[in-house]
Amino acid sequence: MLEGVSYVVRVELAFAHRREGALHVWHFAPATLMTRDGPKHPVLAERDSPAMRHVDLMLPGSPLHEFGTTAGSFAAAAAYLGLAFRLTAGLERWVLPAYYRDHAEKALGREPELVRWEFEVEIPPDGSACRPVGFVPAHACVPYDSTVEERARADRAGLFEIRTFRELAAANLALSSDASSELSLFGIMPGEIGRLTEALRGERKPELAELLRPGEVFVDVVMGYDLGYPDSLLIASRDDISERIEILRGETVAGLARFEAEVEQVGDIAGYMRLLRRIAFGADGAG
Repeated sequence: MLEGVSYVVRVELAFAHRREGALHVWHFAPATLMTRDGPKHPVLAERDSPAMRHVDLMLPGSPLHEFGTTAGSFAAAAAYLGLAFRLTAGLERWVLPAYYRDHAEKALGREPELVRWEFEVEIPPDGSACRPVGFVPAHACVPYDSTVEERARADRAGLFEIRTFRELAAANLALSSDASSELSLFGIMPGEIGRLTEALRGERKPELAELLRPGEVFVDVVMGYDLGYPDSLLIASRDDISERIEILRGETVAGLARFEAEVEQVGDIAGYMRLLRRIAFGADGAG
């Protein structure tokens, strides 16, 4: 990489809205920008706080644990996970982490509902915008020294109930050791988990439109950590919730703008966390 050349480019959080049969779908999917200086990774915020260089991220209460991602991606995680959590308010939340099921189980401290299918958004190898694939057969990480029981569960994903934002962040953090991560959040009516697990355990490939009832919301979050792995935020619902999404998007964008304007002057972890909470939860910063 050339000295003095930035390999990130700031992009605006904006959704393309389309109809897919019975569903309304909103998708934010920026592509890697190809330039004369090489590829540039699309990010929601370019600046960061000098104070963060001296923070032990492994300590409880750090941005690593509060927002569930690695250094350099805190603003994006606050934006994506905050929107996912707020859009599913009032619903029963169940998260489906891709691949690193057992890592998520350890992070959340409880066993999942095992299912046969998981949702996938494809990251093209050329760095172009992510594309929704739909449900694919589940595939979980199995260590080389795995037990017979672990190998028998290799073709099962795990659904975990999420009660707090911190649990959602913990699930995301459990996936963040790779070049990219993906998790799907189902916001369903209370008591409907049996219907959801039955569909995700079936022999027949499920369709998202069949899984969602009126009033329910699905959010898929892809976070790219390496160059050439762009992010994706996909929202689906049977209802046209465009107005609600736009209100929350506006609050998130305002939080990102404030982060960009103030973060370089932030001198302590408390101030940094306030800026991140504003991105995730709006002006009051309460999640």
